[in-house]
Amino acid sequence: MRNKRILFSITALGMALLVAIGGFFLFRSRQTPQLTILDATGNPFAVLEELSARTASVSEESRRAYLEIVLAEAIQTVSDLENCSEKQAKRKLLYGGYTIETAFREEALQACQNAYQKFENTATPFAAVVTTADGRVLAAFSSPADEKNYVLEKTQPYSAFKPLSVYAPAIESGKVSWSSMYMDAPVKKVAAENGTLQDWPTNSNGKYQQVNVSVCDGIKYSLNTIAVRCLMEIGVTDSMDFLQENFNIDLTHEQRVANTAGEEEILANIGLGYLKNGMSPLDMAGFYQIFSTGGKYERPYTILSITEENGEPYFTHTNTAKQVITEETAFIMNKLLQNTLTSGGTAEKAQYEDLKIGGKTGTGSDLVGNWFVGYTPEYVCSIWHGKNARNQCAELFPAMMEKLQHDRTKTYPTCDTVVQIPYCPESGKRVTLQCSKMEIGYYSSTYTLEKCNLHSK
Repeated sequence: MRNKRILFSITALGMALLVAIGGFFLFRSRQTPQLTILDATGNPFAVLEELSARTASVSEESRRAYLEIVLAEAIQTVSDLENCSEKQAKRKLLYGGYTIETAFREEALQACQNAYQKFENTATPFAAVVTTADGRVLAAFSSPADEKNYVLEKTQPYSAFKPLSVYAPAIESGKVSWSSMYMDAPVKKVAAENGTLQDWPTNSNGKYQQVNVSVCDGIKYSLNTIAVRCLMEIGVTDSMDFLQENFNIDLTHEQRVANTAGEEEILANIGLGYLKNGMSPLDMAGFYQIFSTGGKYERPYTILSITEENGEPYFTHTNTAKQVITEETAFIMNKLLQNTLTSGGTAEKAQYEDLKIGGKTGTGSDLVGNWFVGYTPEYVCSIWHGKNARNQCAELFPAMMEKLQHDRTKTYPTCDTVVQIPYCPESGKRVTLQCSKMEIGYYSSTYTLEKCNLHSK
């Protein structure tokens, strides 16, 4: 009886060892690192044996900028779903046999490349990104001369930031309208590097009209004086609250300076886009969605779904868009930003065929950084390049448009409550019979536009 027990124990142990050994080799067989990335059509985009966009096997070098965004997003997604560390998320991704379906489209990359090829100084850092109006990132391109991915590099957005930090919250507040007037004149004196006092802010042309200018024209001609005065009226704190609550923008530095030295010390940061921590081209493309979607914002994303090795779905993107500004504000801002492409506007060269395009340029002092963020009913495109003899971003926008497919039946959301009112361009108020000039503006249904009293007898 004892021998039988011993024999049974040995047999059981042997079976356990066999199971353990078999399980070990089975486990080992699944430890081959491989992560498959697909484009929007289901074709292989890249196959990775390590989570590095630099060493990944890709069909074209120009795809690495996009791949880097995908990997960062995938790691964050797994980390959130599994409630695990970034290191653990990386291991799960690499050894799990996952397949990631992305929004990447080849023609969108060609659009970015086409713009770069027409750039007059390809030795200068350059970035372009294309998203859909609802936040899907279709392509990202960074100049190949540098290892940096300039699509993700945060730099100061300059005047391209004004619609987000000044004009959208101003219209939303109800304190400011299409034709609100502000003096195109210096706001204050500031000390120059040599100690002398100089007028501030300066306009890009170095001149002041010394007359009242409407918000509409302030945006069209990118007048710094109008942006700063408008910001002062709505309040720097209100603007920062708007940016942080809706876009989660890092304003730690600006908040600290405002608390210690006063809001006046960060007028340039908020009102003119001289942010300490900057914005990336991908960030800006995402933020500009709100002007073409009726005020909705969806954080830009590349991943549509993640599938496990056995074919089971692991993750599927769901829309999380939130209403950032009202439909009225979005409609009015859309019209204001389309106006920048009209004759004499800073983005006049961004026009392309019959498309209704809105957008805003941004140019740093000494042309150290240059921007154009433009959009159509279908796409948002952000273009940035480094120091150059001039800002070429707006004129490169059509090069992107000609490579993209356009559905001309698509239009911007309408808003029946926005009203058109004729106003006097000299006073910014409702036109009367005594006014010699008239323009048409767009106003919220709740905004009261008083009659012009400048020309009344």
